[in-house]
Amino acid sequence: VCNKLGTTHWLLYHPDEALAYYQQSLSVCQQLSDLESMLELYKAMANIHFKKGMMDVCHSCLRCYLTLASILSKETARLNGLISIGRTLLLRQRYKEAKKIFTKVLNLTSERENRRERGLIYGYIAECYLGMNDKSKALLNFCKQIPFFDDIDDIEGKCETLRHLIEEKRLIKDVNWAIRLCNNRIDLSKMGSIDLQVQVLKESAEVAESLSKLWEACKFLEKAVILCIANKCGNILDLLLNLKNKYLRCNVRKRAIMLFRECSDAVAIHSNEQLSILLELSKLELEERLINDVITHITDVKENCQDKESKAICEYILACAYYDDRNYTDALYHMQNFENLKKNLSVNQKEMLKLELLLIEWNYNASDHVIEAIQDIAMKTDSLTIHRILDESCLYDLLNHEKLSKISAIHWMMTRGDFITAKHFFDLHKNTYQNSTEYTADMALFYWNERKFQRK
Repeated sequence: VCNKLGTTHWLLYHPDEALAYYQQSLSVCQQLSDLESMLELYKAMANIHFKKGMMDVCHSCLRCYLTLASILSKETARLNGLISIGRTLLLRQRYKEAKKIFTKVLNLTSERENRRERGLIYGYIAECYLGMNDKSKALLNFCKQIPFFDDIDDIEGKCETLRHLIEEKRLIKDVNWAIRLCNNRIDLSKMGSIDLQVQVLKESAEVAESLSKLWEACKFLEKAVILCIANKCGNILDLLLNLKNKYLRCNVRKRAIMLFRECSDAVAIHSNEQLSILLELSKLELEERLINDVITHITDVKENCQDKESKAICEYILACAYYDDRNYTDALYHMQNFENLKKNLSVNQKEMLKLELLLIEWNYNASDHVIEAIQDIAMKTDSLTIHRILDESCLYDLLNHEKLSKISAIHWMMTRGDFITAKHFFDLHKNTYQNSTEYTADMALFYWNERKFQRK
């Protein structure tokens, strides 16, 4: 009964419940010394752990599976167990160990009787060589795999073989063929399970992104999100965060907001999943200055979330939202709440928080004390966050440049139009922030100033 319940839960994409029932069934089988059933249970549990990305636990289950396969003289099961162990090592980037396993399995197979296994193994060996940065041997093994494609008769195996062919095309930068094969693989996966379809879409997105086809990657991930929501499976939040990152790089933030809103409506109300989606949605809305939406959504999260860390993030986002709305009273209230909830900040984080509180106080009730405190912080550190805050707040007119740190002093001089002294300071201290966007922006400003005078 427990075995059947485990299988049913896995078919419904409830991995934790499935594992719990399989574990109970395994305990009974161990008491009865039912080795055949134990073999199947370890295989099922290893598969779930593999899908969850729990490679260490998966490896342990596979070792037990391999031992039982040897005791029961099940050669095909033994070969599949070794291949699966190699895959766990491959995913943990232990390429040399994985290659040893795959080579061992290859030597145990015959080209006539184990064509499916050999076809898969050549692809995995190629991946090992890729990980070891030996592209020529990787290509050689990818080519060795091709004659075995028709002998792989299961959908998951065919999808794996296509994945290896895609890797070969990606390796030689054949973009059109790689994307075409990705689409073929997606179509093929539709004959398999939902989790296989989602996995194939995620991997296709990775391929598209690596080949600078970012919009194709977005479309693949959108399909994965729709599948997960429709079938109530998978980690929707992880997919959304992945998709959000790509949307922002494509400069389509509004599309991201629309998708996050649709997904928050589609999942269970006040579930951890919905609260996490709303939290990320609020961050996007804040960037688009949709203040009323931010306050509505983040207040909902704050009232229904249980952990202290999430509540602290909510307070911070509310403070930012009210600050953008020029409601400095509420902004100060929520930033102070955030301060009370975050007691384990580093020294640098405490300085940043103090600066943000001072900035709100300045807008709420301007005073010389606040300016002096801001100046003290700006003098002590060259953190880029401080320069950004000072740039956005336009407080340079009230500060003494002699009491500012290097980059802040450069920006102070620029605001006064003293580009000659600013350029001198810049040349002295540019190594402080050479790899930042601020450095590029400052270079552009100096270039613009020089061009302006050349035209005159």
